[in-house]
Amino acid sequence: MNATEHYACDIVDNNHYGATLVQQIVPVMSYHDQEDGRSKQDPYFELIKIDICEGCYKTMITDRILLYAYKVAMGYNKYYLNKQP
Repeated sequence: MNATEHYACDIVDNNHYGATLVQQIVPVMSYHDQEDGRSKQDPYFELIKIDICEGCYKTMITDRILLYAYKVAMGYNKYYLNKQP
């Protein structure tokens, strides 16, 4: 039996549309420590490669919205548009 891979947009709580899903390297702002995901710290930016649908990407670019990350242990990060998590 062949395994089927499922790809989805990495942005949480947004109106997703468009059939195209691409990997983009985007700047992401984070407020939490990468080690435990709970410790607040000064905001910092990093470039992250994420899977993003064309709707979220268009919203981010045309409305000039920052992408925020909530860092969770072991790389299970949550990404949000236009609001701080």
